[in-house]
Amino acid sequence: MSEFREALDSIDMPFSGGDVREYWLRKAALLDRVALRCERAGVHGEASADAEAAALYLVDTDRARTPATDADPRGYVRREYACWIKRH
Repeated sequence: MSEFREALDSIDMPFSGGDVREYWLRKAALLDRVALRCERAGVHGEASADAEAAALYLVDTDRARTPATDADPRGYVRREYACWIKRH
């Protein structure tokens, strides 16, 4: 529950409208948290697909495509979000 709450709380943090990467990082992180909750409940559907799509968009935005990010784009989001939240 705390991971989900942290993701929701980040939405209320100030957002500089010009920082498209920050927007997509926060959106991808939130969608990942929602998908994780659904997956833990045994539901693998739209939430998982949306989280994957947002993660791939962030990977492409960051120009970070590698075999590792292609294999686990949501893992990339988690790592990047962990770094971002430490700075904010």
